[in-house]
Amino acid sequence: MTLKSFLSSLGIISISTAVILYFLNTMTVFEESAAFTWGVLLFFIALSIGIYFSGKNLSTSKDQNAYTRMILGFMMLKMMLCILMVLAYYKLANPTGKTFIIPFFFIYITYTVFEVVLMSRLGRNT
Repeated sequence: MTLKSFLSSLGIISISTAVILYFLNTMTVFEESAAFTWGVLLFFIALSIGIYFSGKNLSTSKDQNAYTRMILGFMMLKMMLCILMVLAYYKLANPTGKTFIIPFFFIYITYTVFEVVLMSRLGRNT
């Protein structure tokens, strides 16, 4: 996957997700967590960029296990950071409800699927 195709795919996914989030955040039940939702979106965009560049470098590595270790490392990092983000928001912002988790999971699932496709395409270079 070239940088150009990666950026165009990321742009399409991110803009589509942002449009859906915009409309979700106009609903009263999600207004309270709008800042959290946009922060999560930016986090996943940055994570996808990091995965692309790391994967691009390691997909052609002579160490056959380097790419697999990178994938597992990013998966663990993403899970831990997601748990920390949700717990931190819950403790610091003290939201009135738990509906903030719905947009979070929407973003999580969207970018997880995108990253799986991305890593599969990058892994074909090995």
